[in-house]
Amino acid sequence: MTSFSEQIGPEPFLPHTALDGRDIMQITVNDELKEVHARTLGAILDELGYGKTRVATALNGFFVPATQRSLKTVDEGAVLEILAPMQGG
Repeated sequence: MTSFSEQIGPEPFLPHTALDGRDIMQITVNDELKEVHARTLGAILDELGYGKTRVATALNGFFVPATQRSLKTVDEGAVLEILAPMQGG
């Protein structure tokens, strides 16, 4: 017999509120759980300190071009991969 938690699956991610009153959501960035306030990919990159750094991004396994990042909404529990180009040879 399976337990109740096994029947309903893992606990869902739920947004919560920071002390400053802004909602926080948890996302996975490069295999690390992060808490962010921003809701678009472009704003999340700014919040994480990438700013105008040239990076490649994939959201939930799908490439997101730089031109679409400011429009791309990120949901609670999303998986974000950020790749920076390597220099040298």
